[in-house]
Formats: sequence, C-alpha cells, structure tokens
Amino acid sequence: MINKTSCLRVARLYMASLDRIAETVPPLGHTMTSVKGWLPDRSKKSLEKIMADTSDRKKDRLADFIYSHYLRGGNLIHQEHNHEKDGGAVLKAQKECLVRLENIREYAHKKMDAEEFKKRVVEHMPHEEAYKRLTPAGKDSLTDSWYGAKSFGNGLSTGKKFVSSPKGKLAVTHKLYFTPVRSTENLVMFFRVLPKMLYEFLRMPDSDFHGLASFKIPGGVYGDFASMVDPYMENDILVLHYYDARDKKKLQDYVESHLKSKGVELSDRPYTEGFDLKGENRMDSKSFGEIVANNASKKILEETADLSVTDAVDWVQQHIVDVVKELAIKLTARLHKELHSEETT
Repeated sequence: MINKTSCLRVARLYMASLDRIAETVPPLGHTMTSVKGWLPDRSKKSLEKIMADTSDRKKDRLADFIYSHYLRGGNLIHQEHNHEKDGGAVLKAQKECLVRLENIREYAHKKMDAEEFKKRVVEHMPHEEAYKRLTPAGKDSLTDSWYGAKSFGNGLSTGKKFVSSPKGKLAVTHKLYFTPVRSTENLVMFFRVLPKMLYEFLRMPDSDFHGLASFKIPGGVYGDFASMVDPYMENDILVLHYYDARDKKKLQDYVESHLKSKGVELSDRPYTEGFDLKGENRMDSKSFGEIVANNASKKILEETADLSVTDAVDWVQQHIVDVVKELAIKLTARLHKELHSEETT
C-alpha cells in the first residue's frame, strides 16, 4: 500500500525537478523552411499520377494521399526541417518524455511504490534503465501511440454522446490538436513540458470535468515504426480526446497555459478542433482526418475537373490549406448541430 504522505513528498520533488530540467535546452540549429501546401518532388509525382487517373478509384486514391501527405504529416502546416543534425536531441527528449509518461501512468495505476517512482522519474533515471523497469504492458504501450487517461475507473463517466447514421448510432470523440513549431529548441522544450503537464492533469479533481478525457502522443520510438514518428514532420504531436463538449475550453486553456509558461510556440494549424466517429464495426468508424480527406477529395475533383493534370496539381498545392480549413470548420459545426438535435429529440 502506498503511503499518502510519502506520495505527496515525491510529487513535490517531481514537480520541482521538472521545472529545473525544462530550463536547459540545446541551441537551435540552422533550419530551412517550406510554405504550406508545398510537396517534395517524389510526392508531387505521386499526386500527378492520381490526378491523371481515370478509374473509379481516383477519389479514394486522392483521399488517401491527402490524409497521408497533408493531414498526418507534411506541409499542411508551415514546416521547419532541421537542416543540420541536431545531435539526436529531439529523439532523446522524445524517448525520455514517453518513458516518464508511462512511469507516471504506472504510478497512477499503483504498479510501483513512491520510492521506485522517485528513482525512476523524480531523480531522472536514464530513460534506457527506466524503460527496462516498466511492466511488459508498459513497454508495449511505447510501440504505438501513447494514451494517458484522466480517469482510472474512479467513477467519472465517459460523457459519450452519439449521432445517428444510416448504419446506426455512432459514438463521438471530440479532439483538440496541438502542434509545436518544428525547431530543435522548441521540440525539445515541448517534450520536457509534457510529463509535468500530464502529471498535474491526472491529479485534477474529477469534479472539474463533465466526462472522460485523455492525451494521445505519437509513440513508436521503441517499436518497429520508429522511423515513422518524426516530430519534424508529424502534424498531430499532441491530441486531446474528450467526450463532453463542455470540457473543451478547460482542456484547451490548460494545455496552452502550460506550454506558454515554458515558452513553447504552437504552429498555426488550419484547424485545432475535430472529432472521430466510432460504430460497432471498424468499417463504420472514421477518424476526423479520414472524414476531412474524403470531403476534400470530392471538393478538389470538382474544382479541377476542367484543368490539365499539371494545373490540377498546382491547384491542390495552392488551395489545400484553405480547402481543409473550410471543411474542418463546416464539419465540426455540423456535428455540434446534430448533437444538439439528438439531445433535444
């Protein structure tokens, strides 16, 4: 059994230690920037092939391209590519962050005592050693996206809402997106702030919220997909999932205030809010990125129907940000209207 006084002492030590470690950041290296909507030559060639397609698969192929090249990663957001090696500073900060996050979660689940937590997290045990001490489930959680939930089965309801569809009721998950400016200095600071931010979040009273909420952070740095999780390219570096729309402002203010307090700059995203829809079957479920990509594909094909392949590709690069922004706002507004309608019927 964990002693309450010991836990509080460890908590205070941990908060102070995180404040100290967040102060020291490696110098910013030289970077080169690229504008929103820009595509590298290889991706541009792929888009040219899609726009030249005359089959029935063209719309789906274009939607997949938009999702993978713009929404998940790429130049939907102003991009800063590290031009010189950062000495592994960002990857190291990312690994340390994820291991600390998982140790915090295991501590919250009472899978370690206060003394062990102090060794691993408060005293900043090297992340390689702290990783080895995780439970098998904890290690597995770092091979994909990492989640940290607000509630640990302590009575807080999920707050889930549903909307109707031809395939039945779909559960709604609201989402808030945060993307730090992609520079070495800013990314390192971002990863150093996250553990403290999550730790305080987990300690907030359930009475402060109307429903369940959780953090999602791309993991994979310890798994087979490590090369795919690149903070210099990933758009959705931090996503908050929540189920009751009334919690939006509290969650958004909470994250932004923590990041701002340590000088972390956020990128100018075309959208910062979205939702997922989940049905009983996986085929009935759609992420917000998939929903936006499908609608954007339809819109683009309508707008470029009379253009040559070359002009159509140029149109996509010039207008993709505006198309996505407009659709994201419209789709989110429509969802809230449908939710209100469901609640009043």
